[in-house]
Amino acid sequence: MAKRVAGPQKKLRSEVQFALNGQLISVSGDEASAMLGDFLRKRRSLTGTKIVCAEGDCGACTVLKAAPFETLKRNSSTKSSSSRYLPVNSCIVPVATLDGSSIVTVDGLATNQASSPQEGPPHQRPGLHPAQEAMIRCHGSQCGFCTPGMVMAAKELLERKPDATR
Repeated sequence: MAKRVAGPQKKLRSEVQFALNGQLISVSGDEASAMLGDFLRKRRSLTGTKIVCAEGDCGACTVLKAAPFETLKRNSSTKSSSSRYLPVNSCIVPVATLDGSSIVTVDGLATNQASSPQEGPPHQRPGLHPAQEAMIRCHGSQCGFCTPGMVMAAKELLERKPDATR
């Protein structure tokens, strides 16, 4: 019979820490056991992310996630502080799995928003991401419920292939 060798004991933490739209947050207990989509909407009031199917099929709940290992690997090889974000369906991602990750939601995509929503044409307001501008300019949504997920997927595509046309 093989003898078991005990490895180093790891101390378990009672909280999960990750960046949410650039802000470091810590969660524990019930919050950590929630699905990310529910956590965003109910606990953080980030209602731009929509939950439609709650099964990971439709993509309306798409957010961008940079995993800690991806960040470390990229930074060590390129000396860059940027991370590779991948789209994930927030309705099926447990918050407890996000320790050390970075999450960007559609609510956090736009920066430096205009002080008044009426300033300038909708597709030229300060701070909108090009994917958001294009969606507005080209009337790219129908009812609008799945639009946030499409915008997040388009953002990831534009980062991966900056010259993409379709």
